[in-house]
Amino acid sequence: MMRERLIVLVLAAGLACRAAGGARPLRIYCVYHAAHGLRAIGRDYRKRTGVGLELRLHCRERFHATARSLADGDLFLTTSPTLFAEAAKLGLLASEPQRIGCVTPIIAVTKGNPHKIQSLADLARNGLVVAYPSTCIGNVSLNVIAKNHLEADVRPHMTIRSGNRTGVLRPLVDGKAQAALTWSCAVIESGRKDIDIVPIPKAQNIIDPIHLAILKTTRDRAQAQALIDHLRTEPVRKRLRSFRLLEAQTDDAR
Repeated sequence: MMRERLIVLVLAAGLACRAAGGARPLRIYCVYHAAHGLRAIGRDYRKRTGVGLELRLHCRERFHATARSLADGDLFLTTSPTLFAEAAKLGLLASEPQRIGCVTPIIAVTKGNPHKIQSLADLARNGLVVAYPSTCIGNVSLNVIAKNHLEADVRPHMTIRSGNRTGVLRPLVDGKAQAALTWSCAVIESGRKDIDIVPIPKAQNIIDPIHLAILKTTRDRAQAQALIDHLRTEPVRKRLRSFRLLEAQTDDAR
């Protein structure tokens, strides 16, 4: 009898440990350009809570493919207000989108800024070649140029459209371009130490918010909301700033 009770206690302890260490991860449909920072924050979150983050990446310009994937997720994170409007229209969201940060276009230059580029207008100088990505930030870059009525002056210099948000830095470091347009978070994601950032003033820029919403298909709404609350705490906001997914001068994310 005593032996049987001991076996039951050992089995119960084992199951409890397994449950504590094997909690179902939160599945997040996450836009590509926020994934680098979110993965790092997710590793810390798992150590703290035992709940991991499973990221399913999506392109913010291809909603219909994304929508088909949202049938079994917990959270939806993107930088496109249009995508959230479409998701809400399809009845996919269980909560209002909550802002946790932003992505900010910048001008990337090689270390030391040898061509002394200080503004978007400087990209119109004779002899300068500007690279921009073939992905969605490339379209955002074109919109930034259009917003500032620089199509006639700068657009002719944008002769290299290649790579994604980080790959566009390659023509810059190879000397094929003297400037590149991308998001500030992409420079951090690249890990490159030979790139400097030239900021674009807020009034001239197109800064997209990062929003996160709970999906109706979540299996644990309380856990999903707990993650959102965690992302809005000051220590995590500091981490988001370090990944340039929250800019102190443009976004209080509250």
